[in-house]
Amino acid sequence: MSAPETAITDNLTGLCSSEAQQRLKTVGANTLPSAKPRSIFAIAWSIVREPMFILLISCGSIYLLLGSKTDAYILLGSVLIIMAMSFAQERKSERALEALRDLSSPRALVLRDSKPQRIAGREVVPGDIIFLVQGDRVPADAVLLLLLLGVYLAAIWAGLAEQQARALTFSAMIIGDIWLIFINRSWSLPLVKSIKLPNPALWWVVASGLMMLTLALFLPVMNTLFHFERPPPGYLALTIVAVSISLLLIATFTRGQKQSKKH
Repeated sequence: MSAPETAITDNLTGLCSSEAQQRLKTVGANTLPSAKPRSIFAIAWSIVREPMFILLISCGSIYLLLGSKTDAYILLGSVLIIMAMSFAQERKSERALEALRDLSSPRALVLRDSKPQRIAGREVVPGDIIFLVQGDRVPADAVLLLLLLGVYLAAIWAGLAEQQARALTFSAMIIGDIWLIFINRSWSLPLVKSIKLPNPALWWVVASGLMMLTLALFLPVMNTLFHFERPPPGYLALTIVAVSISLLLIATFTRGQKQSKKH
């Protein structure tokens, strides 16, 4: 046992193994509820009821009723091909998700019987003391959730309308997700160098996110759809800057811990 771990256990004991097992039986495994794999018919039905496909099939049927058989066959044939491709892609996605669930096996460092132990993440129970040691990566999405909650509460406290607070929180989520993409890519390279690497797909994702944010904030139809109200420009700029600086500081601190461990 290392010195830091020994110092920790001087004042803490954690749960005993028998108590942890009892709580595990009482509250169940620490896992997210997973939906059952969809059947072939469920996937097919989800595709058929897509509004766009329903509209195109309706147009093809109207062409057929009006006697434009060539146009009807071309339109309906194209729709069937696209639906078949969508069905094949959905099936591949379902199999890929199942494979990822089987491969993922998170571990946690907890205090049990007065000593740190590595256990499966699904065995963590309420009351466990969980440790993060040097080299462990803090889940940045959890930090982002705290930032989003802070943005929403700060907006309400500042006297903004709920719709404006929702819009600011959505803005923080989009900007935070974009920063997390760059931060996760920069674990092996400096952030600036990782940004300079050619990656068209990355910039498409970033551009799509920023476009979605712009439409949601400034397009009246999107405002109505998301129940947003355009926030004051000053609050929007402050939100973007605050989220960006917070995530960059956390990434810098975590990187420093990783480098200090190497030395």
